[in-house]
Amino acid sequence: AMTDANDKRITAKEKRVLQLRDQRREILLSDSQTALTMILDAPAPASLIQSFPDEDLYYLMHKIGPDDFIPVLSMATSEQWEYIMDIDVWNDDRLDTAMMTRVFDVLFQSDGQRLLRWTITQKPEFLEYYLLKNMTVIVREHDEPPPSDFDDYITLDDKFYFRFPDKPSGTDDAMPVPGDSQPAWELIETLLKTLAQMDLSVFHGLMMETLALLPAETEEEVYRLRNVRLGEKGFFPAHEALGIYQPVSPEMVGKHG
Repeated sequence: AMTDANDKRITAKEKRVLQLRDQRREILLSDSQTALTMILDAPAPASLIQSFPDEDLYYLMHKIGPDDFIPVLSMATSEQWEYIMDIDVWNDDRLDTAMMTRVFDVLFQSDGQRLLRWTITQKPEFLEYYLLKNMTVIVREHDEPPPSDFDDYITLDDKFYFRFPDKPSGTDDAMPVPGDSQPAWELIETLLKTLAQMDLSVFHGLMMETLALLPAETEEEVYRLRNVRLGEKGFFPAHEALGIYQPVSPEMVGKHG
């Protein structure tokens, strides 16, 4: 009787896998509005979303539109998030900070605390690079008075003061233009305030690490890691893609895995 029960369990699992596969296929073939409705109305949307291969979920995000896709992203895995970043925030081998803002913004809206926990534990250099490129940070020692020219600096703790060189002056009350993505300074201020509320010591650590970061070396290393991840999925950066068309010796094949 044991084997019968096992067989039933296996077939139920196989059936579920096939069901998900059929659902995914139907969603990928539907128009964007239908696709979104089918995902969110599925009996177990999280399982369905997490069963999508990274590249299919990425394709759907751009087909449906990142803003409308936020409820889906909130149920996606961090690996699926990472793939979106790996594809969208690079311009050749350089990080595109405007695209980083766009992707961070959408992920922050989908689950801000998870985004912060995930980037700080798994991708700290990536986040620190982004902060360093967009803001100036000054540390005030506890026995120093706040500097006099600190009008446009923000502080959450009277220790770290930061400002955004790209922020136009007098924009505090400016209404955002509808359809525009959030400007970097606005997003970063929200990110940092959320983090300081979650854990002030982690916020302090992030600020210290950001100050110590070497941008060029960091960008190079982050790019290398990204290419390793994409290589494992069978994607290669442009300069290597040319090599794919060269004849390959059997010894070389082993090296890419």
